[in-house]
Amino acid sequence: MTPSPEKNISHLIRLIDDRDEFVCNQVHDQLVKIGEDAIPFLEIAAKTENLQVKSKALEVIEAIVPKQLLKKFSGLARNLNEGYRGLEAGVILLAKFGYPREDPDSISQVLDQLADEASDQVKNNKSPEQVVRALTRFLFFEKGFKGNEKNFFDPDNTYFSRTLKQRKGIPISLSTLCVLVGQRLELPIVGVGLPGHYIAKYDSLTQPIYFDPFDKGRIL
Repeated sequence: MTPSPEKNISHLIRLIDDRDEFVCNQVHDQLVKIGEDAIPFLEIAAKTENLQVKSKALEVIEAIVPKQLLKKFSGLARNLNEGYRGLEAGVILLAKFGYPREDPDSISQVLDQLADEASDQVKNNKSPEQVVRALTRFLFFEKGFKGNEKNFFDPDNTYFSRTLKQRKGIPISLSTLCVLVGQRLELPIVGVGLPGHYIAKYDSLTQPIYFDPFDKGRIL
């Protein structure tokens, strides 16, 4: 009788820190080949107090995740018409490149919470300019998001999960914040690429409003 995939993975995990280097390498390669299905088991192993097991498990996770994400990015690229959903999925995948153990749900949960908190302030306004001012006041003054001017080239600025946790980012990550929170509030906010900069726009046919999230939402 062929063992179940779960038993096979569990067996490999038990050998992950084998004294024989050849066995260790074979186990590593087999787990990488199994791919995404092995990650839950590896994450459990990575929480053990055995430092050798933890180290080996993390090595395998870091080998699996880039391959897994590349496939997902390819799939996302084939469906560029997904709009906001595609943008959010993209920044989550990018965050996992830098932080393989990042919980993808945590990014969406933080965005949901920000939108819930901003809802009353934003929806009490009528004109596009008032709406933009209310949203940017909430994000950049009440919540303290700001441009990371001191460490602009810090790689963490690229990962949206870090922007949410550290409340600092670069123009594209802060504009993405406005777009994704705005989307939850049914606001027509989009990103706008400029030479050497990136801003956001309230995309109204009658009264478009351009604003700079890196400069605390300054209206342009």
